[in-house]
Amino acid sequence: MIILKKIFWLFFLIVCCFFSLQSAYALDSNIENQYLLTLHKGNVGSKTVVAKKITQSFIVNDEIFKEVERQLLMNYNNTSNHNQVDQMAWFCKVLASSGQSKYLKSVQQVAQNADNDKLQRYAKQSISLFSFHAKRNSILSSAREYVDKGFDVNSSQLAVLLKSDDYNLKRDATKKIIRADYVDSRLFDIVEQELIMGMKNDNSGKSLNIDTMSWMCKALSASGDKKYEQTLQMVVKNTSSPKLQRNAENALGNY
Repeated sequence: MIILKKIFWLFFLIVCCFFSLQSAYALDSNIENQYLLTLHKGNVGSKTVVAKKITQSFIVNDEIFKEVERQLLMNYNNTSNHNQVDQMAWFCKVLASSGQSKYLKSVQQVAQNADNDKLQRYAKQSISLFSFHAKRNSILSSAREYVDKGFDVNSSQLAVLLKSDDYNLKRDATKKIIRADYVDSRLFDIVEQELIMGMKNDNSGKSLNIDTMSWMCKALSASGDKKYEQTLQMVVKNTSSPKLQRNAENALGNY
């Protein structure tokens, strides 16, 4: 009887975890469906807003990218005002955020053939972002490790980017944490760990690393948790970078 009870409770916990994960991913699916609806039926302004949101998120929905590509190729030379140019420019960025080489040719076409110089320039910038997003999306595939630890989907994705060895990705994730309405508070512990690890390495002369660590100081301050004050004080005391020292001091002053 005791063994049967243990089996029952184990099964119950597994079912609960499964539906929790399903709910988390369903939320993302609902958001993506809203984005698709706007892409199909929205006006120039609403489509531009959605494009911005897509580039700022971690969406990998191919249906969204295909629709953006279709509209981009159909309309990139039908830009009679700056709002339409902005929309097409953001559509280029959306395709770059996919990290998928199959969309690169379309953005290259815009960069080469667009009548508008500004749109050409933004398309060229987007071309350079494909490899960055390809690496990012590859790392994001391991986010389930943190979902299994009870993190929500978005926080799990941010966690794996913070733990990557790419300081561009670390910085991008740190900025998103600061700007997010809500993130799992455990993310700030990961930020602190990565900042301490960065302090142990020689980052002198590495402007990207120093800038990323400066953003990490801002993130710890933004958490509002005074338990990170000691780490920030350590940065102020031990860094050889005037920029990092200044940002750590500012972070301490913002508590």
